[in-house]
Amino acid sequence: MRPARLAALALMLGLGAAGSVRAQQVEFEALAGLYTASQAEVGAMLELGEDGRYRYQLSYGALDEWSAGVWARQDDAVVLKSDPSVAPAFEVSDEGSSNGNLSVQLVLPSGFDPQYFATTLHRQDGSASFESMASGTLDIPMGDNPVVSMRPVLPVMDVTGPEVAIPAGGAALRIVFKPKDLGFAAFTDEVLERNGDAFELARHGIAVRLRRAR
Repeated sequence: MRPARLAALALMLGLGAAGSVRAQQVEFEALAGLYTASQAEVGAMLELGEDGRYRYQLSYGALDEWSAGVWARQDDAVVLKSDPSVAPAFEVSDEGSSNGNLSVQLVLPSGFDPQYFATTLHRQDGSASFESMASGTLDIPMGDNPVVSMRPVLPVMDVTGPEVAIPAGGAALRIVFKPKDLGFAAFTDEVLERNGDAFELARHGIAVRLRRAR
């Protein structure tokens, strides 16, 4: 191939790549901006940056969450992919002597209120109950219908711990809560479809309608 034709081909390829980048930038600019939601018990914001980054915050009742990461346009929808995060966790250990009961001690970092924590208890007959950990401790007789397993939970943040089998003679459990990135909303290709003048985000059983603020 002659040098002149090679130069022309290189120029065409360069212009094509530049055009593709510019087209993507135009897509970002068309949707970039601040979107907000104001519904009953709900306040939210989503900021889509022209650089392809997003920031998100939601307050819903006693729940507060946030997120950050990258966004992309998919037809008439927006797709969110969050930055890496470490999920909160419960660490459960058996402290030994149980006196024939199920004893539970909840250990929280400073500033955390035990009233938001609970356990789900499953008994021998298949029944289940939800027990608040507002006092920070539980002491439950095993009786004729003993507890066979339990699971610590933080309902307001949808955090669920491991299911722990309880021996017939009871147990003394110590549950330590590790917040890590508590409140961070992890999105994996989360699609926000356009509905009229708003993008809709499904969170915690509600449709959050985000409308452009600027």
